[in-house]
Amino acid sequence: MPRTAKTSRPLRPALLATLLAALLLNLAPAHADELTAEKKADILKLLSANGTERVVDSLSTMVTQSYMQSLRNCTNCSPKIPDVVRNETRSVLASHMRGDGGLLDRQVPIYSAHFTHAEVKQLLAFYNTAVGKKLVSQSGDVTRGSIQASQEWLNGLAPEIRERVDVALTKGGIKPPQPGTPPPSVMQPPAQQSGR
Repeated sequence: MPRTAKTSRPLRPALLATLLAALLLNLAPAHADELTAEKKADILKLLSANGTERVVDSLSTMVTQSYMQSLRNCTNCSPKIPDVVRNETRSVLASHMRGDGGLLDRQVPIYSAHFTHAEVKQLLAFYNTAVGKKLVSQSGDVTRGSIQASQEWLNGLAPEIRERVDVALTKGGIKPPQPGTPPPSVMQPPAQQSGR
């Protein structure tokens, strides 16, 4: 028995090192494989299937809102301007979506770095299922609803945030903004806040 105990002690560090190495290998992020022509083609199919091209509409709306914000003081602007801006922006973005340097081309290396070719195929298979197609078709509404819920939640917390910031500023010897100044809407871009 004493002999077994002596031989088992040197095995403990080796066993511990082996177990630790195995654990670390399992915790290490999987590295994506090489970007081959076939993998690139499948990633492009995936980007089409997952609704990435629909970003054109969202970006067109954002550009239009920003453009109109820049014209907020225009008293004689035509009411047709938003439609023209949206349509022209959509046209430019759509024409540059594909091809060298386009949005899809720029996203290929991102997907390739994070997913193996086998994983890309699995994602592609998912997006070709009924639930995958439903996810794509509903994603705009889900995203808008999520943004609205987040905005309402953050704006509801704005008074508490303002109060705690004022207390912390005062404790730090910093004069907080004048009382009665309404807290800014948390989700508005800074350009819209300064217009108040």
